[in-house]
Amino acid sequence: MAANPAFFPRPIRSVVSAHLDNAVHMAASLRDAHLGMETIAWLQVLCERLHDNLEGLRLAGEEGVRLAREAIEDEPEAAAVLAILLALDDPRPAWQLLAHPFAEVREWANWGLRLAPHHPSLKGLQESYGFSAFDILAFHRAAVIMPSTSAGLPEEAAWFWLEGLGRSELSFQSEDVAVYATHERQQLRQAAWRCAARRRMPELVSLCRMVAQRDDAAAADAISFLGVIGSLEDLDLLQSAAAKRPTAKAALLGIGKLGHLEAIPFLLETLAQSDLSEWAAGSIERIVGGKVPRGLPPPMPPHLTEDEMDVWEAVAPVDPEAAAHWWRSRKHLFVPGGRWQCGVCVSDQPLREVVFDNLPLTVRYDVYLRERALVAGTPDWEMETWVWDQKNVRGSRQPCR
Repeated sequence: MAANPAFFPRPIRSVVSAHLDNAVHMAASLRDAHLGMETIAWLQVLCERLHDNLEGLRLAGEEGVRLAREAIEDEPEAAAVLAILLALDDPRPAWQLLAHPFAEVREWANWGLRLAPHHPSLKGLQESYGFSAFDILAFHRAAVIMPSTSAGLPEEAAWFWLEGLGRSELSFQSEDVAVYATHERQQLRQAAWRCAARRRMPELVSLCRMVAQRDDAAAADAISFLGVIGSLEDLDLLQSAAAKRPTAKAALLGIGKLGHLEAIPFLLETLAQSDLSEWAAGSIERIVGGKVPRGLPPPMPPHLTEDEMDVWEAVAPVDPEAAAHWWRSRKHLFVPGGRWQCGVCVSDQPLREVVFDNLPLTVRYDVYLRERALVAGTPDWEMETWVWDQKNVRGSRQPCR
């Protein structure tokens, strides 16, 4: 590391602490960035600010590492920052965090090592750290070996296995992935769908349709993901699912992801259902862009406590009649038959920079997964890393460029 001071004056220690607080917050934000509606420009700023704060901690030498070690006792998220800092100097202590007794620390250390530079010289990591190492090495597109079995794994190991398999080039049996699509834990169900999409599993669409018609919790995740990989012929299934209370919200989400204009009349009708109006409005906006018209916000309820007043937020209700007029006034801007996301046609060559990088992050992520799942030759990109590495996964992750 660049500096190794024994003591820091109090003002400098406060600066190092501020760098650590910022880095922890930003690393956590980056982990979930692909799930939000922010822009690629926002992601660029987030990555640059995280990089700058990590650089400040790196220059602080052992003081930065010490503070990060102390922080993980109360903030497991700090393990991500600690893993990156350690990996910049000597990666072996960073990997040792994967054996920490607390699962949350292991989870965040895993995320940090996904972002940290990859060190090809390290050998035996997968043998020492098992499925977590499998995931990290696959995330860096490094050489991996298939773990001996995926049957009966603990949930933590199963998630690592699914995430790693989706990013590897190892052969696998489709049924080994399919079994997790109906797992009782949602995190594993969603990981299974992503894994199957990244690996272009031939049975993916038919499996998704089959699970979507079940009567258990697994159906909702399949219904939502069917919006990513499905076609116009799946609209009837999604609209039927929207009429069932357990799957209604997932179905409306899936309809928005599907992106077909033929769904707009159904969504406009659903705006009149008070419990589903926000979900229907979100799907309309995801397809055609813009904001669905709303009425006046409600007044603040009487007799609220001061704490309740601090968190109360007036949400203006959707105006179904105005929304129908709004759509009629802009319908001519759209060509039927295609797939639309946020007012942009994504039917043909959606990975072109002029289209792809102008979509909100979560939409961009779904569009990529669809191409990866259905179109042969789709490049192997990594949507869950530094913005400058997303289309260059063969290069090492460089938090301090």
